[in-house]
Amino acid sequence: RVIGIDIAEKFIEVARSLKKEDEHIAFDVMDGEHTSFRDSEFDTVIVLGLFEYIEDLTLYFRECGRILKPGGELIFTCWNINKWFGWKLFNDRMEGSFDHSLSSLKKILTGEKLELTACVSTFFIPTRLFFAFYRRLSGSARLQSAYVNTIISFERIIRRSFHNLKGGELIIKAVKAR
Repeated sequence: RVIGIDIAEKFIEVARSLKKEDEHIAFDVMDGEHTSFRDSEFDTVIVLGLFEYIEDLTLYFRECGRILKPGGELIFTCWNINKWFGWKLFNDRMEGSFDHSLSSLKKILTGEKLELTACVSTFFIPTRLFFAFYRRLSGSARLQSAYVNTIISFERIIRRSFHNLKGGELIIKAVKAR
């Protein structure tokens, strides 16, 4: 069973409109700090594109821990305060977003009986920069495809070269204690 939630009704309406009839996915308007799910209901909770906009993640981690089954996995993304690229050009963030450090995340997770088991960082090309070049290639699908493949290759090379979690975004997996 897959359930997508968002606090914004408009986003849920869009998700429902894009859902195919044969997909077994439900969408509901809900606050991630206080969901209506039962205790230990899910094997996996995935949170993408939310924690960047939450300064104190304690209530969210607590709720994720509550709805996860023992041994269940929490997978999430968030901005990295210890990023390698500190220049304005590479900080393609919306106003009101927050960076988090791995040590602060680990402390909050541990306090909510979630163990950090894996973490990678990604050196993505900022959205503004990516689409500015992509649009310039709009006359040629072949050039656009080559550009996207080059960006993906660049990302892989950078990730292999730097094993110190200095990318702009962290991708983290935590497991609920059994």
